[in-house]
Amino acid sequence: MLERVVSDEGLVIYRSPLLTRIDMPHAFTTRHGGVSAPPFDSLNLGLSCGLDPGQKTVPSGATDTPEHIEANYRRVLAAMGCPSHRHAWVHQVHGSDCITVTDANHDHHPNADAQITCTPGVVLSIRVADCVPILLADETGRCVAAVHAGWRGVVAGVLRSTLAHFRQDMGVSPRQIIAAVGPCIGAEHFEVGPEVAEAFHRSGLSPAVLDSPGRRPHVDLALAVTRQLFAAGIDGGRIDRTDLCSFRDADDFFSHRRDRGVTGRMAALLAVRQTPSARPA
Repeated sequence: MLERVVSDEGLVIYRSPLLTRIDMPHAFTTRHGGVSAPPFDSLNLGLSCGLDPGQKTVPSGATDTPEHIEANYRRVLAAMGCPSHRHAWVHQVHGSDCITVTDANHDHHPNADAQITCTPGVVLSIRVADCVPILLADETGRCVAAVHAGWRGVVAGVLRSTLAHFRQDMGVSPRQIIAAVGPCIGAEHFEVGPEVAEAFHRSGLSPAVLDSPGRRPHVDLALAVTRQLFAAGIDGGRIDRTDLCSFRDADDFFSHRRDRGVTGRMAALLAVRQTPSARPA
């Protein structure tokens, strides 16, 4: 299970004991410890309108600012022990593409929902406010990935795409991978239409669809991605999970569904070890 960590400055994050065991700098953020004002209070790491950090024009209707977001990222990177690392992000489109980050000066923001790197000095990150954040690392700390998995990305195979990059580009097999599944919307609060439920059935994820008489289907996104990790060959003992819910646990997390789109974003962040270890987890 993920562990809650509170810094002396009041910044609150969750960490994976499995990733911590191999000294991986990482974090699943909460809404605590930043500088943003309501309704983005306070550790907002992405504008609700979809503006990426680093863009300088704030569209009409967005109340947070790039300056706030950049300050919040600096706080998180410092808490991770990576204050001078370059921060890599993508424009998330709820698809299955995974990009490889090879340059510590990664400044463009391609459309993708996962990133993978073996480059020291780079922090990968994805942003969520109900979708599933997943952090992946090989057991030596040499290669890492950050995955954004909304329901569309789950059924489209964003995890399969990312694991294929590990295998084909990095020479890392699933049995060498450690995974951490972060807080997302829980099944009780993720009501879906029949077309979404059918998409999960077609993808072989029927156990994640919860049907009860007299109500619409609900989907357990965390269960769906965990089953995909199992199916890929990752041992259950190498997967950290949590029962936290972004919708239910309003004091700790932003939720796009609960807050009807006017909300901030958490992030999941991960970097390679500066000196990779040869010892297995």
